[in-house]
Amino acid sequence: MSDEVALITGASSGIGEAFARAYAAQGRRLVLTARREDRLRALAEELASRHGVAVDVISADLSLCDGPSQLAGEMERRGHQVSALVNNAGFGTVGRRFADVPLQRSMEMMRLNCDAVVELTGRYLPAMVARGGGEIVNVGSIAGFQPLGTMALYAASKAMLLNFTLAVWAETRGTGVRVLALCPGDVNTEWEAVAGVPEGKRNLKGLEAAAVVDKALAALRRDRGYVVVAKPEQGLPVRLAPLVPRRVLARATARMMPRF
Repeated sequence: MSDEVALITGASSGIGEAFARAYAAQGRRLVLTARREDRLRALAEELASRHGVAVDVISADLSLCDGPSQLAGEMERRGHQVSALVNNAGFGTVGRRFADVPLQRSMEMMRLNCDAVVELTGRYLPAMVARGGGEIVNVGSIAGFQPLGTMALYAASKAMLLNFTLAVWAETRGTGVRVLALCPGDVNTEWEAVAGVPEGKRNLKGLEAAAVVDKALAALRRDRGYVVVAKPEQGLPVRLAPLVPRRVLARATARMMPRF
């Protein structure tokens, strides 16, 4: 018989690791996936020892075209049934015009931030609906609320994720499945390092990942559909974005974002 697990992508650090810790504390079986297998195994051993839960590790690169299908095939081979899915894996670039980002890097971003989310949701949501229960968290960003010059594709990918998740949330109302888009502001993770922000310019005053996950799980329990978790100075632009013409936002951010 299949065992029910929480599948967390991008679980080797940051928000994904914080979700793994939170679910392990609830006593849930886990499957952790990311590219860095050594980190996953160290985390799995720690969580299994601390909480007495079963933690499986699958190394996968979801930015590859066949990455999600290979992950799903391995999940099936191991007999795992997904009762919770956290689509956390993703990355961005900052301070660079779209024309200056190598096309291969952009396509990797689209496949990871969008395609993998759609495919894994499409693979596991129908069974959740059929069973009458389950949960899906898609990790977006406050960047998804407006066009962002010099973060063009990242912001667009997170806008897609937000709208996709909210639509699926509406479609699954009354099925017992809870769906949430988590839209954090700055969080103390490795995101800026991966995005290419120079070490001396990185924001060291972001939110802690564990606090972000706590708020996300509270919103999931209340079936909120989406939640913004950000400091007040970052939450304000999200609230003002619908009031400002999108062309104005795009031009303003193209000028302003490189300074940050």
